[in-house]
Amino acid sequence: MWALARALPPGRALVWRRAGTGSAARADRAMSEGPSAPRPARRPKDVPRHVWARERRRNAGTGLAGPNTVYVQVVAAGSRDGIQRAMQEHKKGGGVFSRLCLRDNDTFLIYILEECGSLFMHLLMAVFDLFPAVQLHTEPEYKDETMTVYQIPLTGEHWCCRRQGKHVLSKHNEGSRSSFCLKGKFLAAKAQELGLPVGTPAILPIITALKNGESITFEGKELLPEELCTPTDPGPVFLVLECPHEGFVDAVCENETFQRYQEGVPEHQVALVIHMTPESVLRDSRYQQWMQRFGPGTQHLVLNENSSAVHNPRSYKIQTQLNLIHPEIFPLLTTYQSKAVCPVPIVRGECLLKYHLRPQQEWQRDAVTVCDPDMFVSEALDLPDFQTRVKECKESLSAVPGNVSAYPEIVFLGTGSAIPMKIRNVSSTLVNTSATRSLLLDCGEGTFGQLCRHYGEQVDQVLCNLVAVFVSHMHTDHHSGLVNILMERRRAFAALGQAFSPLFLVAPEQIMPWLHEYHNHCEEILGDIKMIPSQSLVKGCENFRPKAKEFVSSLLESYDLAEFQTCEVQHCKNAFACSVIHKSGWKVVYSGDTMPCMALVQMGKNANLLIHEATLEDGMEREAIEKTHSTTSQAIQTGMKMNAEFIMLNHFSQRYAKIPLFSEDFSEKVGIAFDHMRVRFSDFPAIPKLIPALKALFADDIVEMEERKEKREMRLLKETALVLDKLTRGDSTEAACQKRKQAKNHQEVPDKKLKTAN
Repeated sequence: MWALARALPPGRALVWRRAGTGSAARADRAMSEGPSAPRPARRPKDVPRHVWARERRRNAGTGLAGPNTVYVQVVAAGSRDGIQRAMQEHKKGGGVFSRLCLRDNDTFLIYILEECGSLFMHLLMAVFDLFPAVQLHTEPEYKDETMTVYQIPLTGEHWCCRRQGKHVLSKHNEGSRSSFCLKGKFLAAKAQELGLPVGTPAILPIITALKNGESITFEGKELLPEELCTPTDPGPVFLVLECPHEGFVDAVCENETFQRYQEGVPEHQVALVIHMTPESVLRDSRYQQWMQRFGPGTQHLVLNENSSAVHNPRSYKIQTQLNLIHPEIFPLLTTYQSKAVCPVPIVRGECLLKYHLRPQQEWQRDAVTVCDPDMFVSEALDLPDFQTRVKECKESLSAVPGNVSAYPEIVFLGTGSAIPMKIRNVSSTLVNTSATRSLLLDCGEGTFGQLCRHYGEQVDQVLCNLVAVFVSHMHTDHHSGLVNILMERRRAFAALGQAFSPLFLVAPEQIMPWLHEYHNHCEEILGDIKMIPSQSLVKGCENFRPKAKEFVSSLLESYDLAEFQTCEVQHCKNAFACSVIHKSGWKVVYSGDTMPCMALVQMGKNANLLIHEATLEDGMEREAIEKTHSTTSQAIQTGMKMNAEFIMLNHFSQRYAKIPLFSEDFSEKVGIAFDHMRVRFSDFPAIPKLIPALKALFADDIVEMEERKEKREMRLLKETALVLDKLTRGDSTEAACQKRKQAKNHQEVPDKKLKTAN
């Protein structure tokens, strides 16, 4: 495949045909590398392993020989999971991917695995972000030892968006296709019978020529490729097609290249068609007839919004176990179940589902992820002291008085930092101010997926309730899920038949170039937002644009707020915290990313709830300063200084995957945030009482973190001792030099006196 620096416009396809057999390549190499074969050179450190192996195969004369085993595997299907989190969860490291094809916004992730001595992967990746570092390939054909890829141009009406009851139409005319074939095996035994120099370096160019279909002359005799190679195997073909909406259906159905693969000719038989198409296209009778023309021998894999597989079982496992401690604060996650029916036999994408193309064409589901709640519960109940601590926790909670007010309700969607991981997603917090209004504090990658897991079938209504998003700063773990939220929100309004209204975006002005770039090259999104610069909400700000002032008034009215204020905090440039005061009197403060900051303390005075980052544990103050973050105790002290009623710690370093280390400053006013944790003000007395049960659930992790902390402290002590030793030795040496100088001066003084007397 190839890499695209920008997401391709909708409407394109890929056709694949395999290239070369791997066993022949390995047998040829074994024959050709005799005892006298030179020792292979070592791989340079700066050359990836898969590139080095590929060049060695080429240099060995195996031409375009390909692997024995080829399969397509779905890593993520549907737009509900972030790419990074899927890669982390299923250990699909990105270092060995040599070619990428980027797709717009949705997180479809497919890769083709080929086994030939070493591992090669081709990745079809659906991301919404742009990758400036990839190498652009725009040629109509790409070819390597595995496959040849062609583009199939598709032109159709592109329904970019609905605006005030009318469709905005545009044209796109880019697409792609690819094919690949398998060369015949070199018959080493027969070649040896004919006297060819099998097992010596001289056989290498002969093998290459024969596999490329060229005749050779050996000892005056002409040898044909058919004599020494098995017939060329055209290999299985599969297509990857994106038809984003009904406007492209005619372009797909009338395409001559596709029609050639639907004529029933054996060499054009398609093994698999991967459809990146929404349900509305699958329901189209024209598209269904087009699918049927491939015949019963073609499999159809569908990847769209109705893919229902669980992609991150670790998250489900942790939530199921936390639910045993407090079912209200830790609600069970939902799994999306597809209700769509297609009259054409199809297979819907599932996480880690495989389709083998070689050696035998078949589906393989042994790696498909499954969730077994009973097993998750059993594992937790078998932990030492866990049941006892849970029982004690529930007994203590029965005596806690509670306020019946349901709002505000805070739902933590992402409580980790930097990159999404298996258990903690990156920053995102939903504040439900009422049953019909919600505010999103930061919007990291995979935020929409977290909403789907938390709310299930109700996610569309939640998106329609979302009136504003606050983005604290421009680090990608705080805003890279924004575009997907905008597009899913637009879809949700249409699905529920509600009138669309743009989203208020409170963010640094520096976010606009990124949004303009996406708007100009991918999809039109600027009409979905009303921009309020964070700088304009700082107390005392005089540079208040009239349009932003109007937006702020509408924002306050939508949420029934008395105040929405920001302040600049000590992190990167243009990093902000925010404070929200409701007309009923409650106040919620969100720190974003920051070091201890007096401006935040002043803005957050007497808050009911402070949500503060606690990226690092106590004892890592130096690292916190270097990274401009806060430690656990620093975050708690900030809350104490502002007289906050309760403090929720979040944005933990991913080194604390399950639970952070506890600080001595923990009190009845402090809680730890988990993904999918749901908190109301009435829960404040209960949250600290959960800690003993949490410690029992994550006891092994806490022991491991404490051991790492001890090792780090010992290392620091040794480093300090070395520094002190050097300083001490330096002082001793300097003192000895000083004494020698003084002694020398003492001896020189009498001599001078004697000379004077003489």
